Amino acid sequence: MTDNFSDSPCTFQCQLESVDNQDMCISCGRLRDEIVNWSQLDPIDKKNVFRISNERLLKKLAKN
Repeated sequence: MTDNFSDSPCTFQCQLESVDNQDMCISCGRLRDEIVNWSQLDPIDKKNVFRISNERLLKKLAKN
């Protein structure tokens, strides 16, 4: 993860999958809305999305 929260967490390996009834990228952990709205988020919201998306990925990995 980068410390510059203006950078997207995109890994350029996008693949949306339904996880807990939401479309989540299985590569970066962001939800569809977070991906679409990334450029409009302020730095604090981007930092929160980074944190939450990492938690989603860990939760998904724990289920597998």
